[in-house]
Amino acid sequence: MEETIPAQRVFTRPQLALDVSRVPVAWPVQDHGHEFQEIVYVERGRATQEVSLVAPGQTRKGRAQRYDLFPGDCFLIAPGEHHAFIAPKALVVWNILFLPSVYSPEQEALRAIPGLAEFLFIEPMFRHEGRAVAKLHLGVQERARMVGCLESIRTEMAAAEDGWVSAARAHFITMLIQLARTWKRQQAAPRGRAQVLAGSPAQRQAMDAAISFMEEHYGEELSLGAIAEQAFLSPHHFSETFKRHCGIPPWEFLLQMRLERSKELLRTSTRSVTDIALSVGFGDSSYFARVFKATTGLTPRTWRAQQPGGRPPGASQR
Repeated sequence: MEETIPAQRVFTRPQLALDVSRVPVAWPVQDHGHEFQEIVYVERGRATQEVSLVAPGQTRKGRAQRYDLFPGDCFLIAPGEHHAFIAPKALVVWNILFLPSVYSPEQEALRAIPGLAEFLFIEPMFRHEGRAVAKLHLGVQERARMVGCLESIRTEMAAAEDGWVSAARAHFITMLIQLARTWKRQQAAPRGRAQVLAGSPAQRQAMDAAISFMEEHYGEELSLGAIAEQAFLSPHHFSETFKRHCGIPPWEFLLQMRLERSKELLRTSTRSVTDIALSVGFGDSSYFARVFKATTGLTPRTWRAQQPGGRPPGASQR
């Protein structure tokens, strides 16, 4: 049997059995399991994942299931499951590793939230009884909220200031609640609408190829035709299909992506607002500032100043 990673190797601080990391995956990840739960969020790129179950007291894995991963996918790997990433391509994932002790103070209340018990506890058992693997596929705003929670957890754990355990746990529980709400919405969608949003496997693969292209080239000047080529569709057909698949037109998707990347740079770097605007694909800083304020209600400088450790608006940021 392949390696099973013990909890003590991962959780080095006794105060909180939680670890969050953003990992570029350039090479295949060999089959492995772990003694803890893991939520995987695919930020960008693609891969094939293989998942199999090792029953308690057994040393042989059950029948493996394979499925494709795309940007926005989010799923749970439970203790006893083994998984591997095959043929990753520009893959970047967030790994959220944890033990039940992280949410145990709120466990009774969390189990009562529709969707959370299914995502955390029930679905991983069913997927090995012949059912298709279920995974969340987060929309643009859901992705931004997810990454915001994860970055907040990492910030709290890295700073380790007074109250960091409670703060990190609060951000983690917020993330779980957001995933539960997404799970509930997706499971409750009428069958016809769910099929439209998901599309056929070929359609989804085409749309995710276009999304991956945008994620890799969002800082460049992109035309609708260049993006549509990634899906092997005409610009008009691509626009209609993309809106059915993602719920918003491709230009709005690209704009939101650029705004989220700009927020990440404003929050984590000291680069000027003009430099950030140009690097994420806006033609000039004035247009960037107008779009940013229309979306957030704040100028980029004011928004940056309100982030932990941010500079006051009067500081030089040009």
